[in-house]
Amino acid sequence: MTVQKAIVDAVVWADRYKAPAQLGFGSGTEDKVSFNRRLRMKNGQTWSHPGAGNPDILGYAGPIDPQVGVIAAWDLNGALIGTIVNFACHATAGPGGISANWIHYMEQTIQGSLQSRAPVVFLQGACGDITQVDKLDPYQRPAPAEWSQRVGGRVGAEAVK
Repeated sequence: MTVQKAIVDAVVWADRYKAPAQLGFGSGTEDKVSFNRRLRMKNGQTWSHPGAGNPDILGYAGPIDPQVGVIAAWDLNGALIGTIVNFACHATAGPGGISANWIHYMEQTIQGSLQSRAPVVFLQGACGDITQVDKLDPYQRPAPAEWSQRVGGRVGAEAVK
């Protein structure tokens, strides 16, 4: 009953506070922060996370989806009401225990760029094998907070564009 009541309450609230708005739709490409975690190995197998710089890696076993999909709403005075962003990448950059992960920095980038406190809703695209870890780069190992800022900043900047 709790979920049912919450849904009903949300619909009633939305109906009570509805207002005219303008919508914008768009998409961009961010292909520098997500990588397929499955890699083809010299022995013919496919491994997930076989270790950065592993000399037995031949290449990625599958694609990524670099599309950043965006829907935004503005009131009739031009003020941003909210944004929805879709991107396919696990939220596993760290640091541990922080639930928003890189999505927090994506929201900060969007809000800061547009000088708005309007909420940003993140939709995690089909990212079963998509992570921010590039196993073909033996040197890229930023600290978790820096990694989150890098991924979120780049996805947020692409959403703003």
